[in-house]
Amino acid sequence: MPQTVDERSPEKVWEKLCIEASAVIKREPVLASYIYNCVLTHDSLGSALSVILANKLADEVMSAVVLRELLEDAFQADQELLAAASADIRAVFERDAATDSYLRTDQSVLRQPYGLGSRRIIVCKITAKTRR
Repeated sequence: MPQTVDERSPEKVWEKLCIEASAVIKREPVLASYIYNCVLTHDSLGSALSVILANKLADEVMSAVVLRELLEDAFQADQELLAAASADIRAVFERDAATDSYLRTDQSVLRQPYGLGSRRIIVCKITAKTRR
């Protein structure tokens, strides 16, 4: 069984994601731009997730730029959000027999970096922050 990373450490999950992202680029150069945008141009898991989530949640009413700022602030203010996201990434890795890495490129963790629980926490945190 592949070695797991402690989900309580977003930094370790981030480190492993970056290593895997670099390896994917070497194997699949066509994915380089996407992986750089989603992973390698960022300095933390929270930064990368804020971009990915903002792009998923944006619409004509709320831009990705505004959402990214809200998400980045939420991740910086509450480390539990990153711990939850790390736990989700680890859960997919451990429970999905079709994956052998934290950075999957088939049913990509890049496209699904968060579980329903993390998404709910993030939305609740953002809602609470904006109501203050």
